[in-house]
Amino acid sequence: MTIGYMFYDDETANSAQRICQIGYQLTDLEGRPVGEPVSQLIDPECEFDRMNMRIHHITSEKVEGMPTIAKFCESSGFIDILADYTLVAHNAKQADRRYLYKSLSAYGIEMLAISIVDTRE
Repeated sequence: MTIGYMFYDDETANSAQRICQIGYQLTDLEGRPVGEPVSQLIDPECEFDRMNMRIHHITSEKVEGMPTIAKFCESSGFIDILADYTLVAHNAKQADRRYLYKSLSAYGIEMLAISIVDTRE
């Protein structure tokens, strides 16, 4: 049973869909914010595609020195947070969830099934 919602978005570095930025806001079940919004650049440890950079303006230089997705998850408790909150995102089923799984699996991190609301549907 979830204790609230995670309004989530991410950006990817390339067509392999490795995450280069994560942003989210947690709320309780009534929609009241829990904590401050999170926006974190992520070093995907891969090349950036021009098309992706044109969309979000994130470059390899901007993520230099930023944590990898594995380090971000470790330092922030992100995986545990996902277990407690329902992830809400536009196109969550076709995009965000898949990008998250791909990025984590690149570091051998297995993510449990999560509760999702897709605002695109």
